[in-house]
Amino acid sequence: MTVSLPSSIQRVLVTGGTGFLGEYLVEKFSERGAVVIAPRSADYDLVDREQVKSLFADTNSSIVVHAAGFLGGINFSRLYPAKVFLRNLQMACNILEMADSFGVSKLVNIGSACVYSDQLQGPFKEEDVLSLPMHESVRNYGFSKLALYLGGLAFQEQSALNTIHLIPANLYGPRDKFHPELSHVVSSMIPKFYEAKVTGAPSVQCWGTGSTIREFVYVEDCADAIVLATEKYDTPAPLNIGVGHGISIKELAETIKMAVGYTGEIDWDLSKPDGAGYKVLDISRIKNELGWRPKTSFEAGMQKTVEWFATYHAGK
Repeated sequence: MTVSLPSSIQRVLVTGGTGFLGEYLVEKFSERGAVVIAPRSADYDLVDREQVKSLFADTNSSIVVHAAGFLGGINFSRLYPAKVFLRNLQMACNILEMADSFGVSKLVNIGSACVYSDQLQGPFKEEDVLSLPMHESVRNYGFSKLALYLGGLAFQEQSALNTIHLIPANLYGPRDKFHPELSHVVSSMIPKFYEAKVTGAPSVQCWGTGSTIREFVYVEDCADAIVLATEKYDTPAPLNIGVGHGISIKELAETIKMAVGYTGEIDWDLSKPDGAGYKVLDISRIKNELGWRPKTSFEAGMQKTVEWFATYHAGK
């Protein structure tokens, strides 16, 4: 069953709708004529089964997009491995159960590229999921995403729940989290280079060797892909969302340095971890089946992100 938003106004529940990706999803679905519900965690704790049950009962949504998560960067995962494992797994189970119990028209689960092993020869294809073990730095969070995917398949098989599983690459863009503990690589680097420029610091320290390869997709492009997949994708196989090519963390640092206008040096702290060595997605399926392609070049997207951060920082 394909759910077409333009044909009739849908009620769309977006979990994590006040988060980084969630805010863009709320805007995109609203633009398509949907009535969007985006509750805060203070209103409904997704870890609590009874509160999730109340959420579904209170909102009566026909489409659910599960974009909520308890996550941060590498250091966050090192500090809170048990919490990352347990909370995300509990959320996954609660969302799956209640989507089935309340008979939603479609459940759209937002996964993570961390489910792919860096031992694979990339770019990673959707059929590579579960083929090799995940990198230890992301396995606690990644396990919950695998559970979300496998749980979706189980509910499809048992009760014909209409659910899809989408796998975005690393996101970046305006409105990202720039808190040191919660930020990922892009949003952790931008404040460092910005502050170094403002203070005239001679160098900026970055983690690891800088040799690892990552793929970055602009958050608004990703949100467009998720809305399109909600409308037109109804296949049990997961669907990658990315740009199809990666850059080294050193290249990332140089791009941010240029966008910020910083002229100092970059020092690499080799005592800090690199994380998985390679993470790039094959996006052939989404291009062929949905006709989607990212619109925003990395340089243009990074410039928009840095400009937004400068305005945000100046207003604090």
